[in-house]
Amino acid sequence: MGRPTTRNLAEKLLISILARLFNYIPEAGVWMNTQRPEWNDANNALVGNGVSVVTLCQLRRLVAFCERLFRATPLEGFEVASEVADALRQVADVLVRHPVRAGGPISDRERRTVLDGLGTAGSEYRRRLYTGGFSGERVSLTVPELGSFCEVTLRHLDHSIRANRRGDGLYHAYNLMEVSEDGIAIRRLDEMLEGQVAVIGSGALSARECADVVDALRESRLYRADQNSYLLYPDRKLPGFLEKNNLAPEAVLGSAVVASMVEDGDDPIVVRDVNGAVHFRADLHNRHLLGRALAERHLSDAEAAEILALYESVFHHRAFTGRSGSFYKYEGLGCIYWHMVSKLLLAVQEVLASVAGDPGRRPWSSGCGSSTPESEMDSVSTRLPRSTVPCR
Repeated sequence: MGRPTTRNLAEKLLISILARLFNYIPEAGVWMNTQRPEWNDANNALVGNGVSVVTLCQLRRLVAFCERLFRATPLEGFEVASEVADALRQVADVLVRHPVRAGGPISDRERRTVLDGLGTAGSEYRRRLYTGGFSGERVSLTVPELGSFCEVTLRHLDHSIRANRRGDGLYHAYNLMEVSEDGIAIRRLDEMLEGQVAVIGSGALSARECADVVDALRESRLYRADQNSYLLYPDRKLPGFLEKNNLAPEAVLGSAVVASMVEDGDDPIVVRDVNGAVHFRADLHNRHLLGRALAERHLSDAEAAEILALYESVFHHRAFTGRSGSFYKYEGLGCIYWHMVSKLLLAVQEVLASVAGDPGRRPWSSGCGSSTPESEMDSVSTRLPRSTVPCR
């Protein structure tokens, strides 16, 4: 404990993959539960409830690369720490026991079961390391076993990526997870440019499908014709102060408990102003404070849940992403960020190089053209934007 430990390349790659699979939620992405944002810290409020499709796509790219690397080796296998081997086999067992079905969605309950199984494997792996470190025991993982692990992982990742295709042809970048007794439900967020960049570079789509994404991108709210470039997120008008914290009249009239609170002048939860509009009390800054106030009123569980649901429908705190949804500068609303536009150009160029059979293509590129006929090269090139200006 506390001393550096040496690992081989195969082990380091597997640990990187497993660390993300421990937090994989089918059809949602990779759970952002580490209290840290990803590349785009303008979305830093997503940690905790957020699930990343962007990381899912990057993970898919890494697993595909490792599969090619492992199958190309003349070795029979690789020695890794027994803790790593055990974790890999537990993860593989969970994915095998919950196969994805082509075109068939995964239920909320099964989604929770898969996450629980993967999370248990991750917890056990961390427990062993934190309590005693690596034991020093080495175990051989054969190339066929590693290949099978990559195969079942790719089947899951590919299914989840395709499940995040939107009706307009774009792909979700981030989702929200909602845990209940019935499982894990998914809430979708608005489109983001980084989601399109990630899916184009993931290797999950054919070249023709990548071109469809670019076409949809040009027709989307992310495109600014006057700049001939792309926004990080769709621009929109934020509500003013007087437009916030307003309960709809039907919400008040349709709920006996809310209506009674409006008339309660003794430490009310909701109040009516001089114009007749109804609001939550000003000092109830979050659901925890609201929950505490509700507990003092000795409401039933159903009544408290009703008020908490109404509170969320008014403020949408769970869907708050950070600067990306509340600022007009600094990687916020209306911003064209040169870094992400450049990554879009790179992802598109990788697809074109793959389809063209370019021998200079990097071996870790997306592989989008690995099963795509070269005849599709013309289709891709003619449907991509002629120029994209990376401006700030």
